[in-house]
Amino acid sequence: MRFFAILPGKPLVGAAPGGIPIWIFITALLSLLQVPLAPAVFAQAPAASAAPAVTLPAKFRNAPADAVESSTPDASLGEPALARLIALSRTHSPARAQAEARISNARRSFSGGDIEQRMHAAELVRLDLQLAEELAHAWFDRRAAETKLGIAHVLDTLGAQGLALVNQRLAAGLATQTDLDRMNEAAIKARALAVRATQERAAADARIAALTGENAAEPAPISTPLPIPASGLAPAPASGLAPAPLAYAIRSALPSFLLERPEVRAARVRLEARDASAAELAAFYREAVIKALEETETAYAAAVSARAQRTAAAEQATAAERQNTAVLAQLEAGRLGRVQHIDAQIVAQDARLRVVEAENAYAKALATLDRNLGR
Repeated sequence: MRFFAILPGKPLVGAAPGGIPIWIFITALLSLLQVPLAPAVFAQAPAASAAPAVTLPAKFRNAPADAVESSTPDASLGEPALARLIALSRTHSPARAQAEARISNARRSFSGGDIEQRMHAAELVRLDLQLAEELAHAWFDRRAAETKLGIAHVLDTLGAQGLALVNQRLAAGLATQTDLDRMNEAAIKARALAVRATQERAAADARIAALTGENAAEPAPISTPLPIPASGLAPAPASGLAPAPLAYAIRSALPSFLLERPEVRAARVRLEARDASAAELAAFYREAVIKALEETETAYAAAVSARAQRTAAAEQATAAERQNTAVLAQLEAGRLGRVQHIDAQIVAQDARLRVVEAENAYAKALATLDRNLGR
């Protein structure tokens, strides 16, 4: 029996009667010889593994009650110029080109091509969301830096006028060294703000150029600094020193939408690849879902906090502007001096600076939130 069990298969196939199918003949012969069939003979292709259940809350805990429902996210947050830069980044990004090449290679693959293609497609979506977020951050940083330069110009002019007036009053015995120190401090802060804003603008320009391939070395100014009249009587209007408030609202979504996040989709597709144990892949998928939930809750909290800071800064700026207007009226009535009005203007400019910084933080928080909610 051992002799027949080790006979090569080809003579057996050749000996099969013409009226009996070859497979039936081989099966019957091996059964007579008591040689069991290999388990792989009847093995089926592994079925796609169902994604393990992960409990998600009914709604995001940190989402505000007034969040706006929108099924179509806007990566540019309503900024046409930013939308153009995002479109440029998708043709310029080397990482995105590599992801597209991997998708193309997967289409030509004969084994595992569909799984690889879907995983690379999820990676491409993740890259698009990441590029949009990074560009939005750089765009808003640049706009804020340009506005800060305008405010620094105004503060520097006010500081120079204040120093001249205080020196005159000090020589006449009408001012103190404390008044002079206060004006010196204001001038120093204005120069430091100008240097910092210039560096921030350069860094944002470099980041935009790296992401889009577009040289932003000499961009058109987003806001134009307003000169202060020599008399120092006219306060600079707020509209000339800050961009329009961001109209884009905090977007709402259901936590179940996180299952379509590219990272979660890639983890779900990987369950079919079976490149690790089932328990490890299931844990990897649950980790992706939990991490997506945690990141989105954090993004919601940051957006809500930034919006509150923006509201508070705007209220403070309004109060400072009212005080500035009141001091100007007192000056024109001859009841106060020009130094007091310059002090009020400096306070108003500081308040506007806080508005610009709060507006920038809010815009960037919205960009991060939209990346987390993006599909």
